[in-house]
Amino acid sequence: SNTSIPPGTIDLRFPGPPGTLPHDHGFPPVGSTVKHYELLRQVGQGAMGIVYLARDTRLDRLVAIKVSRSRSTTSAERFLLEAQDTARCRHDNIVSIHEVDEYRGYPYMVLEYLEGQTLREWMTRRACPAAAERATEWEDSPRLVSSSLAARLMRPVIGALSCAHELGIVHCDLKPENIFVTSQGRVVVLDFGIAQRLAASQVSATEPLARSLPTNPGAGLTPKGMLLGTLPYMSP
Repeated sequence: SNTSIPPGTIDLRFPGPPGTLPHDHGFPPVGSTVKHYELLRQVGQGAMGIVYLARDTRLDRLVAIKVSRSRSTTSAERFLLEAQDTARCRHDNIVSIHEVDEYRGYPYMVLEYLEGQTLREWMTRRACPAAAERATEWEDSPRLVSSSLAARLMRPVIGALSCAHELGIVHCDLKPENIFVTSQGRVVVLDFGIAQRLAASQVSATEPLARSLPTNPGAGLTPKGMLLGTLPYMSP
């Protein structure tokens, strides 16, 4: 099968340049197959996971596979919660999840493949003087973003967060790196890795949501005093 990817394609990504898993990670190398997914290349990494571009050989489509860096019980539980939160948030502006499983004890999830760039990368390109020469509908100039364009970009994000909030899910790591703009102009919110679930006690009793929320969701996964998130984008 043809595994070539268009030049300049950006996939689901995490902060920092692509790297490698620890030598003892046990996850198969690029070129091998996990179930019916052929790993094509590594496209991103973060503190909690690695992202691969893969091909679903059954459905002949590209997917993104996010692999946890850890096999610890806490990491596995948090990874599963992320998968569940992503699956619950069925919204056109939230990344879709296809499957969750594990390989040699390392949890992984299979996500939809997105072609385009993160909002951070889009902003960086606009700041480059050469950006004016390749301006498009989404890149009208390398200067400050107009209020109308900012609104077009942020309305889908607000819709995505509203969907999550109605389900009692707070993203907790919203930043330009976790907002993706596809080549078709679709805006997608990524990475619910440190999302928090609201308990019924945290929601007004008048809200229908309160009746369906657990008493203490995700308890114990974040030790008291631990700081999770990206500092410049964290709520006070």
